[in-house]
Amino acid sequence: MQQNLTDDPLLDQTVKATDEIRVQVIGAQSVVSDVATAMTEIAGMVERISAEELTDDTRHFIARIRNTDRRSEPRQPTAHPASIVAGNVVVAGTLRDVSAGGAALLLDAAQLPQTAGNVVLKIPAMPFEIAANIAGRTANRVNLAFPDATEGERLLRWFVTAETHARTAA
Repeated sequence: MQQNLTDDPLLDQTVKATDEIRVQVIGAQSVVSDVATAMTEIAGMVERISAEELTDDTRHFIARIRNTDRRSEPRQPTAHPASIVAGNVVVAGTLRDVSAGGAALLLDAAQLPQTAGNVVLKIPAMPFEIAANIAGRTANRVNLAFPDATEGERLLRWFVTAETHARTAA
């Protein structure tokens, strides 16, 4: 026999439905992550095929894989000033987007040590810092992965709150 959590049957039903949705979302995130991993592996395998072996359809398919967003969490676009701290090196840039799993920054990546892996993300208006790992980099972009998803979620909550305050102040 199932025990009620409160004396309010509607509240109990809402709590149960919310928990079921949470379980389904976690399952969906796992599937999306598996698909993203498979796409990355396929893209790596395709790189080893010579250009002469490729058909136009295959070239089109490869281009679509390369341009596919492989993050398992939705991105929140932004243009906040931010910096990455790697040891005693601080590189300023612009935060382009953020998700619970990571973030992308536009900056001069050459200023970061090539061995930099573990870094700290700082945003001037944000009252906390977030530990991150460099997941990828180009000359003008660094992609970060948050090893602790709760910190990524904390960052997203801060963005929602900051944007709400900015809209109400305007």
